[in-house]
Amino acid sequence: MHLIYQQGLNMLQRKTLITLIMLAGIGTVFTSGANDDGTIHFIGTVSASACSVDSTAGTSGRAGTVNFGVVSSKTLAAVGNSTTAVPFSIVLTDCAVSSAPTITFNGESVSSASGDLFATQVTGVGIQIEDADATSTIYRPGIATANTGLNVLNINDGEDQVPSATAGFRAYLVRASGTGTVTGDIDTDVTFTINYTES
Repeated sequence: MHLIYQQGLNMLQRKTLITLIMLAGIGTVFTSGANDDGTIHFIGTVSASACSVDSTAGTSGRAGTVNFGVVSSKTLAAVGNSTTAVPFSIVLTDCAVSSAPTITFNGESVSSASGDLFATQVTGVGIQIEDADATSTIYRPGIATANTGLNVLNINDGEDQVPSATAGFRAYLVRASGTGTVTGDIDTDVTFTINYTES
């Protein structure tokens, strides 16, 4: 699952899309004199009013990728079965907001008995995202939802302090429907929007 970031910029709810480029795989470094060996593509947006956002996935860095690894089809043999949770987080810094932000995850949905999940390329298997600190809080496609970690931003600390907060999440693969064995590769993009009002 890749995370692509969108952020609310002002009270008119204008949004700027910052796409995190995810590179997967193993790289090899070669030395070859003075020739140009490749190109690095940098993208981003500088905004006077936006919170700075860092999306960490797995164990470190700005990878923006949640890796479920190789999952046995036996783990997802029956509807409702799920994999082990994979943690990730979204860190907000340099924020001056008048209330705690909410987060909206957007992506294609797939229905399950417990509600809509984020669809994957494997038929009958979806992704469930929940609040790392409040497991009863499930993030559904297209629905703005509070996160426990962002509640510290509900008071504007003024110009002299730099408010920051970390929104923690857990993601699972869940068997949403169907019978029999399911197999296949998962390579799914989910975007997220930070919704807030500037102070």
